[in-house]
Amino acid sequence: MARAHPERLGPKQTEQLAKARIVWDFIAFFPPSARWADEPPFPEFSGVPVVDVMDEVKSRISAAENGLKK
Repeated sequence: MARAHPERLGPKQTEQLAKARIVWDFIAFFPPSARWADEPPFPEFSGVPVVDVMDEVKSRISAAENGLKK
Protein backbone atom coordinates (compact mmCIF):
# COMPACT_ATOMS: atom_id res chain seq x y z
CA MET A 1 0.00 0.00 0.00
CA ALA A 2 2.65 2.54 1.02
CA ARG A 3 5.06 1.41 -1.69
CA ALA A 4 2.30 1.72 -4.27
CA HIS A 5 1.48 5.29 -3.16
CA PRO A 6 4.61 6.91 -1.68
CA GLU A 7 3.23 10.36 -2.47
CA ARG A 8 0.77 9.91 0.40
CA LEU A 9 3.52 9.49 2.98
CA GLY A 10 5.04 12.10 5.21
CA PRO A 11 8.82 12.53 5.49
CA LYS A 12 9.14 10.28 8.55
CA GLN A 13 7.02 7.56 6.96
CA THR A 14 9.06 7.77 3.75
CA GLU A 15 12.24 7.30 5.76
CA GLN A 16 10.76 4.33 7.65
CA LEU A 17 9.59 2.74 4.42
CA ALA A 18 13.05 3.03 2.90
CA LYS A 19 14.50 1.06 5.84
CA ALA A 20 11.66 -1.47 6.13
CA ARG A 21 12.07 -5.08 5.10
CA ILE A 22 9.35 -6.77 7.15
CA VAL A 23 6.73 -4.93 9.18
CA TRP A 24 6.09 -6.61 12.52
CA ASP A 25 4.37 -3.91 14.52
CA PHE A 26 1.93 -1.69 12.59
CA ILE A 27 -1.42 -0.10 13.34
CA ALA A 28 -3.78 1.62 10.93
CA PHE A 29 -7.12 3.37 11.22
CA PHE A 30 -9.47 3.60 8.27
CA PRO A 31 -12.45 5.94 7.96
CA PRO A 32 -15.90 4.33 8.21
CA SER A 33 -16.41 5.02 4.50
CA ALA A 34 -13.29 3.03 3.50
CA ARG A 35 -13.94 0.22 1.05
CA TRP A 36 -11.49 -2.60 0.44
CA ALA A 37 -11.12 -3.55 -3.22
CA ASP A 38 -8.14 -4.90 -5.16
CA GLU A 39 -5.83 -3.23 -2.69
CA PRO A 40 -6.52 -1.88 0.79
CA PRO A 41 -7.54 1.76 1.05
CA PHE A 42 -4.98 4.19 2.38
CA PRO A 43 -5.46 4.63 6.14
CA GLU A 44 -6.27 7.98 7.67
CA PHE A 45 -3.68 7.18 10.35
CA SER A 46 -0.90 4.64 10.63
CA GLY A 47 2.05 4.23 12.91
CA VAL A 48 5.01 2.04 13.79
CA PRO A 49 6.00 0.73 16.20
CA VAL A 50 2.69 0.65 18.01
CA VAL A 51 4.26 1.42 21.37
CA ASP A 52 5.52 4.75 19.97
CA VAL A 53 2.08 5.89 18.78
CA MET A 54 -0.12 4.73 21.69
CA ASP A 55 -1.10 8.25 22.75
CA GLU A 56 -2.44 8.94 19.25
CA VAL A 57 -4.12 5.51 19.12
CA LYS A 58 -5.88 6.10 22.45
CA SER A 59 -6.98 9.55 21.32
CA ARG A 60 -8.44 8.21 18.06
CA ILE A 61 -10.23 5.34 19.79
CA SER A 62 -11.69 7.73 22.36
CA ALA A 63 -12.85 10.11 19.61
CA ALA A 64 -14.46 7.21 17.72
CA GLU A 65 -16.22 5.97 20.87
CA ASN A 66 -17.50 9.48 21.61
CA GLY A 67 -18.77 9.77 18.05
CA LEU A 68 -20.75 6.55 18.47
CA LYS A 69 -22.37 7.83 21.69
CA LYS A 70 -23.85 10.90 20.00
